[in-house]
This record gives sequence, C-alpha cells and structure tokens, in this order.
Amino acid sequence: MIKICPRCRRTFSGGTRCLNCPEEVALLDLAEPAVRRAYLRGDGDLRATIRTYYGARSAMLLQFLGILFGLAFAVALARKSFALVGGARWGMAALAAVAAVAIPLGTAFVGAKLVHRFSKSCRRKPLRPAELRVVRRGQG
Repeated sequence: MIKICPRCRRTFSGGTRCLNCPEEVALLDLAEPAVRRAYLRGDGDLRATIRTYYGARSAMLLQFLGILFGLAFAVALARKSFALVGGARWGMAALAAVAAVAIPLGTAFVGAKLVHRFSKSCRRKPLRPAELRVVRRGQG
C-alpha cells in the first residue's frame, strides 16, 4: 500500500505518520478513491511517481512468481527424469536445469519491461532548473 503525506506530498510504503514533517501528520492511504481524487487529479508529478512504484511492485511480484514456478517446474522435470533410462534421463535432467534458470530470467526481462512501461512518463519530462543540483568536487 502506498501512503501520502497531505502536507509535504511525499509518498511512503507504509506507516501512519510522516517522517519528514516537523510535527506529526497522519498519512493518507491512496487505496481510497476519495484520497486519489483529491491528491492525484491535479498533480502530474505525484501520479507519475506512484505509477512507477506500482510498476516496480508488479515487477517484483512477477519475478517472485517466475522464480517459484521455474523451480517447481524444474523439480517436476527432475523427478520425471528419474523414471527414464539412458540418454533420455540426462536430457530431461538438462532440461530441468535449463528451466530452473530460463524461467526466472525470462520473468526478470518481462518485469524490467513492465517497469519501463510504467515509468515512461517520468523520463519524457525534462528537469526544471530548480530541480538541478550542483555538487562541487570534494563535497557530498
């Protein structure tokens, strides 16, 4: 769940109070339609930020499922290979090893593409001069 501070408009992954405001401000949950209408309708930057967060979370879930199903499929193929004899056994075992690596890697690429799609609107917008920060050498 993503929450927003009504005062400074920063987003948080959870919690009940804003960590950036000097006094305690209660965070609002963006899952509620009234909060989305009030805070996201007029603020394009905040909408793009939250869209990127949802894209990253969707990609993480996709990656987890890819690892889980890839390993489960590999174990199933490895079990089947024990019932076979000769070259078929080794072929099925090699297929299980390939599945254990290829399925999670495939979902990683799909997840990266998903984040790319969700964050596309953030990359199109050039930075304003007020957003640029100059760091001199020797300063962090």
